[in-house]
Amino acid sequence: MPSFRLFSFRLWLLSLALFGCVLQVQANPGLTSQQVAGYVSLLPDVRAFSQRLGTELGTELQRELQPTEGEAFAPHSKGLAMLKQRQPDNYRSLSQLVESGGFPSAEAWASAGDRVMLGYAALKAEQASPELLAMAAGMDPQMLALMPPAMQARVKQVQLLARTLAAVDPADMAVVRPLVPQLDTYWRQDWQRIQP
Repeated sequence: MPSFRLFSFRLWLLSLALFGCVLQVQANPGLTSQQVAGYVSLLPDVRAFSQRLGTELGTELQRELQPTEGEAFAPHSKGLAMLKQRQPDNYRSLSQLVESGGFPSAEAWASAGDRVMLGYAALKAEQASPELLAMAAGMDPQMLALMPPAMQARVKQVQLLARTLAAVDPADMAVVRPLVPQLDTYWRQDWQRIQP
């Protein structure tokens, strides 16, 4: 009898886990080629808009391009939240801009933008040095401890970037891939700044 209860309990846990996965998939539908194309077509206008925000906010937004331990990599979403809090008029202007480009809201645009950026970075890493990222992600902590502090910080950042890029949905990479040349036009400098 105890084994039946244990089996039932495990089955119940498995059901909860599967239900959670289904809810997560439903809450986070796949990135579509239409979203990527819409995002890319808005890049010139959004870039021009962002240049009007002021240097202080711009500097903070640039910092969001680096993954942070324990936080989701979501520079667009985090930047949008900062904008909404600090510059509500500009938030409304950005909302109108992205809605004119086919997004239902600024938040939908930011979410798609985060996924486009991650897909792009994963594709660029795959193209540039997948072995280096894999090696960095699996580096022995004892080896890391032998490095000078400045190098340790850099390697830890590369490890975090490697883990972040390894988790990118291959389906997102597939829909971003055809638009990499257009994205290169806008992001080449940012990518060069964060790559190992």
